[in-house]
Amino acid sequence: MKNRYGPFGIHGFDRESGIHVLIDEVSVPENRWHRASETLSIAVHNYCDLSCSFCFAPKEAASLTSGDILKWIELFSENGCFCVGFGGGEPTIYPDFTNLCKEARESTDLAITFTTHGHHLTEDYCGELLGNVDFVRVSMDGIEETYELLRGMAFSALIRNIRNLRGKIRFGIATVVNSRTLPELDDVLWTCKHEHAEELLLLPEYQNGLVHLNEEERKRLEIWIMDNYQNFPIRISDTSASQFDVPLLELPSWGPEKDYSTFEFVHIDASGRIKASSFDDGGVSIYDFPNALEALEHYRNCEPKKEVLDENLESIC
Repeated sequence: MKNRYGPFGIHGFDRESGIHVLIDEVSVPENRWHRASETLSIAVHNYCDLSCSFCFAPKEAASLTSGDILKWIELFSENGCFCVGFGGGEPTIYPDFTNLCKEARESTDLAITFTTHGHHLTEDYCGELLGNVDFVRVSMDGIEETYELLRGMAFSALIRNIRNLRGKIRFGIATVVNSRTLPELDDVLWTCKHEHAEELLLLPEYQNGLVHLNEEERKRLEIWIMDNYQNFPIRISDTSASQFDVPLLELPSWGPEKDYSTFEFVHIDASGRIKASSFDDGGVSIYDFPNALEALEHYRNCEPKKEVLDENLESIC
């Protein structure tokens, strides 16, 4: 088990099982805190072969080199990071993505994860990922007609590809929650259980920084979570959870003068900027600093803090 020292105590993580252990009774001096964030999210590029209307990913052309990605994650791994989550864009169309995962798994002690629309997870592709990826999150917004309307792809093809993961690579389902998908959450949950997914991540759709559900829909979602969370692992982003009256495992409160968010999660976008999340329009370019950790330190200490949204990628570990 890998140990991490930080503001919340001593945190242990086993990448094979995904088990976390937090010893928060121990107070760790600040000079012993690990420098890297617990979880690192990387948008390998901005390209995707789908055109979903609710997609928040940047649309400008940008892509990282595998050499830079590996250099950054090796440095983060050496400095206390537990997990890297690849995204985009669609990571499975990144050139030689399976080899990137293999090299990342072999050269670091990080859990290797990624989020995908799932339509390239053929039997052969999953075979190349086997042993090199710890967790896959597959996007599934509603089922059947709803899914096909929102994603423009056959639902049956998605299920066929999900079954290529079953019993081989741990996986979960991510569902954007909006007016169209909310009535189908029971069906989504049934599918998760039937296909042996390990968890369901709910992502309330945002528009202009606010959850795009009316008051009645928000209440329905709260009730649905309360009715189901004890029977299946259901997650929701930290920012979204703060807007709903639902159970949430919260980290200790440190007050406004103690903002430790970038010790837990940080995002690198496809242009090489370190940011608090993929939604953040600020950040600093890693290429302006000697290395990625120096850029992170500058961002923590010098960049103005702002309200940002994150998709709680910590849960992918």
